[in-house]
Amino acid sequence: MHPDSRPVASTGGKPQDPLLPALRVMIADDHDLFRESLARLLSSSGVDVVGTAGTCAQALSLVRSTRPDVILVDLGMPDAHGLDACRAVLAEFPETRVIVLTGATGDDELVAAIEAGVHGYLPKSTPPARFVEYLERARGGEMVIPAEFAARAVRLARDRQHAGRTADDTDPLTRREREIVSLIASGVTATQDLAARLFVSTNTVKFHVRNILGKLELHSRAELVAWAVRRGFGRGA
Repeated sequence: MHPDSRPVASTGGKPQDPLLPALRVMIADDHDLFRESLARLLSSSGVDVVGTAGTCAQALSLVRSTRPDVILVDLGMPDAHGLDACRAVLAEFPETRVIVLTGATGDDELVAAIEAGVHGYLPKSTPPARFVEYLERARGGEMVIPAEFAARAVRLARDRQHAGRTADDTDPLTRREREIVSLIASGVTATQDLAARLFVSTNTVKFHVRNILGKLELHSRAELVAWAVRRGFGRGA
């Protein structure tokens, strides 16, 4: 096995929630020091780091052999663009949560990642204390993206639309559903946060989200975010 592509033994740390199995994470990054430092950080927090990879090819091989809950992927990989690996994992293992973890925070990378359907977009400057929280939220089905990045993605999408155009003329959503989509596209993705913003119960939010996904023939909130960003949804849409 290539020295940069290897399973990592579990440290035996306790998971954050004793009712859940340990979160199984794989890291794909071409910088050895960052990759191994992050692996140690996550392991010390009770995360089961099942493998690390230094190339996209190694990452795909390890995903097939270890089946992680979450994979963290850097965009600047040596053998291919990191989004190529993201798309391949999403296509072959749709149950795996794919998060971009990168130092490239340009506009094009941000929009491309969201449109690819990833489940999160985190800068490498993310505070260490927040990492495990973000990973657990991703495992739970949330789209994890800092609010400032979500807001920027919405602005970029709007710039690509004609002025005042926020959705297709054939948009089947109700006013309330459009309000929920706007909040999700702006980074408010947790069910309890949506409920608080809308002054409704969490069950009501879940009901609306199920209806939205059904109407749009989407399968996850990550796909919904990509759909919304392409159409310029955001606060006030």
